[in-house]
Amino acid sequence: MMLLFFILLIISLALVVTGVYIVVYRGVEIGYTTYFITIPEYSFETLMPGSYIRTEVYGIELASIKRDIFEPVNWIYRTTDLPWRNCTGAKYIGVGFASRLAAFYNGTPRLMLEIYGCRGSYCELLVSSDLISDTITVKELNRYYGKTDYKLQNSILDYEYFNITLVPIGLVIEDFGVVSDATCYFKYEVSTPVLSVKGYDPKTYLITIPTYVNTFLLQIGLALSISGLALMLASLYILIIIRTKP
Repeated sequence: MMLLFFILLIISLALVVTGVYIVVYRGVEIGYTTYFITIPEYSFETLMPGSYIRTEVYGIELASIKRDIFEPVNWIYRTTDLPWRNCTGAKYIGVGFASRLAAFYNGTPRLMLEIYGCRGSYCELLVSSDLISDTITVKELNRYYGKTDYKLQNSILDYEYFNITLVPIGLVIEDFGVVSDATCYFKYEVSTPVLSVKGYDPKTYLITIPTYVNTFLLQIGLALSISGLALMLASLYILIIIRTKP
């Protein structure tokens, strides 16, 4: 009987210790989901009555192609058509293109570009280039992509108009553009206080939310602990019987 008592006592202690460990350290498993939430934050300003100057950077498109071209093409761009005045900058011309090799062409492809800046009847050569060899060109199979900027001594706003000629040789032009930009200043009057949006600054926040709770191990730990306590009571009952037995 004493042997049975010690066996039950050891088993009950093991069950209680194991159950308590599971309950304390592994009992509840909580799952979380992380969300990224973007909240717009606006800043406002009040314009009081008075005179103001606004500065804006405007893009200028001198020439553009958005369809397949394989023959020479010419543009006349008049700076007098610009809707802005009091502008500065525009001391560069940016050129970008996308093209593919023409079918059955076995020679060296070329893409000749000439840009003249004109005042009246006088025209000045600003750009003369083979875009395939002179620009940063990426070749993928039979396709060519290029992009570069040409710095100018004078602003394009100093000219009355531009004469632009593009001559593809052995190429089909899919996309082409000649651009620049200018910084323009606008004067305007405010007669009454005006509340306007000064800026927009979206803020992104990380939010972690519990999505599920798993109590399976907690139930196992409690069951082991209760079973261990029951065996411990049984072993104590056996010990009492042994002690009281004549």
